[in-house]
Amino acid sequence: VQGHQLSTSQPMSDDNGSSGHRLVLYTKPGCCLCDGLKDTLEAVMSGGAAVDAVSPDDALVLSRLTLETRDVSTNLEWAALYA
Repeated sequence: VQGHQLSTSQPMSDDNGSSGHRLVLYTKPGCCLCDGLKDTLEAVMSGGAAVDAVSPDDALVLSRLTLETRDVSTNLEWAALYA
């Protein structure tokens, strides 16, 4: 879908020094699809809400990731790739 893109990135260290993976959401201001996806991902990843479109196995995987949002309007390379 044009306007947003998901990718996974290399492991990163969290505040506890342990290694984890990020889920990167490329978005832009005013993109209602991006905002809806971000809200859904945050709900599933926090374990605070069940979403019918996500299987329990997928929800478990997502709960182990950290969501990183990147605004494509702040980076020319991202804008060329994802906007």
